[in-house]
Amino acid sequence: MRSRLLLTFALALIGAAVGSSAAAASENRTYKCRTGTVDAFVETIPEEGRAQYTGPDDIASLPAMPNGAYVSDNSGISFQRTEQGGTLWLGDVSFPCEVTTARAPVAPPPPTVLGGPEQLNHVGQSLGGRLRAGPGTNYPQIGNIEDGTYLTILSNTGVSFDGYDWFEVALDNGQRGFQWGGILCSNGGQLVGLYASCQNIPR
Repeated sequence: MRSRLLLTFALALIGAAVGSSAAAASENRTYKCRTGTVDAFVETIPEEGRAQYTGPDDIASLPAMPNGAYVSDNSGISFQRTEQGGTLWLGDVSFPCEVTTARAPVAPPPPTVLGGPEQLNHVGQSLGGRLRAGPGTNYPQIGNIEDGTYLTILSNTGVSFDGYDWFEVALDNGQRGFQWGGILCSNGGQLVGLYASCQNIPR
């Protein structure tokens, strides 16, 4: 009788542990990952089947995989929960993560340029790279542009980075965003703040 009671109690404990583990896996959790001088954050969102990565210079959505990991299709970012917390992979480098109540940093709104941005409406091409929601690498990536894609360079934002300016651009499909001038060229004469005239770039 006593052994049967002990067995029933043990099975109840195991069921509770499994239930709490399943509940934890289905809850939104935020993890802080030590990637160097600036922390990165991963928020798992099981009901949407994804996790949100917010790093020092990138933001990415990581779809959930059948094995429980979260893996980005094209950025080389992945996240796996562990017993201690989690592991973040940036390419082939891993970083430890822990559950936290801290909130991921939110990208600031695009700055207001005194006098307004310089309107251009000039035809150009992208040399390939990321399209962002604002003029800087701290803004979310909203698309990828292939090398040689024609676009309209709408305006120079006046925000400079590493010798080139950030430009607002529009694609033929109507999508608008911002791209760094170091990976843009202009058809016709060269525009101040971007890489070169497209005619001067060997193909």
